[in-house]
Amino acid sequence: MVRRYIYVNSFCGCGLFDFFTSSQSKIIMKSKNKKIVLLLAGGTTLNEQDIGGSSVHQEKDIQSWLNQIAEISLMAEIEPVFICGEENKLKGIELWQKISRLIYEKADKADGFVIVAGLEAILNLGIALSFALRNLNKAIILTSSQISREVIELSDWQEKKKKSYGGLGVKANLINSVQTVNLGLPAAALMFGNRIIRPVKAKRIQRFGLNLFESADGSYLGKIDFGISLTEKLPIKNQRVELNDKFQDKIQIINYLPGIDFNEAMDNQAKGIIIRDLPNLRLLDVNQRSSPILVYSPFMHGTKTASDNIIVVDDLTWETAVVKFMWALGQGGNVGILMKHELCNEFIHH
Repeated sequence: MVRRYIYVNSFCGCGLFDFFTSSQSKIIMKSKNKKIVLLLAGGTTLNEQDIGGSSVHQEKDIQSWLNQIAEISLMAEIEPVFICGEENKLKGIELWQKISRLIYEKADKADGFVIVAGLEAILNLGIALSFALRNLNKAIILTSSQISREVIELSDWQEKKKKSYGGLGVKANLINSVQTVNLGLPAAALMFGNRIIRPVKAKRIQRFGLNLFESADGSYLGKIDFGISLTEKLPIKNQRVELNDKFQDKIQIINYLPGIDFNEAMDNQAKGIIIRDLPNLRLLDVNQRSSPILVYSPFMHGTKTASDNIIVVDDLTWETAVVKFMWALGQGGNVGILMKHELCNEFIHH
């Protein structure tokens, strides 16, 4: 009888090895042959005792880093791809486009993708991929380490680490990410602690901790206890993945303040304007503008606008609204129609 070990994240966040035999071992043997492309773009630190030696700074570091997490090579055929290191990270649209294009190019040759990226970039990256890659039929799982040289120097680091049950390195999340790809989840998802969440519905709830993110509407793609269970059965699409990775970053974000003169505040060079927390649309007294104005406000649910150029949004997370707006502007069509059309289960239903 063949026996295999598989790593899972327990309910308390501590890594442990569960012993699987018979039919369960056959499942794991099958998954060993799956090909997973592992994209590395920062956020790779495994432990605080040896930050330099347990991180990927250059492409030449990858093999020694993989040797420290040999479990994932038992679960699947891993193809590592170096994007950037810990010190010289790509940011914003440059990172979104580089990774979305690599996934598009390798989509027919891989069973799924795991992305490890810097913690500060992971949420927006996941949202961007959700819009840039249409007809997803492979899993794209994103995760990151919470350990860096900066954070371990914080005065309350040891206390933060204790409360997180030692789950701040990337190892447990990475192993669970590989397992989730093997389950065949055709979606982009964040993997942290014991939650698998769509990036378009995720909101960060703490600076450090086992579960950094929670769902804005309580819906999760899966949860982890002593194994991974998917809570949504998603159909696998037969169409080829499409790439629509143009984003417009010449936008301006204005936070509403009483008495603000929007005509004075708005940048005429911006391709799009976002106004946050406007309590009443009548306060938006602006001259005719050609660039779209997105009003992100929880106060105006169901509000209709007289102008196609003014779009009211309250059914997206803040991060998703911003990234989707940048994406919609980049497509060159009717921005209002794109913002109101659900594309990747991003709407939060009231």
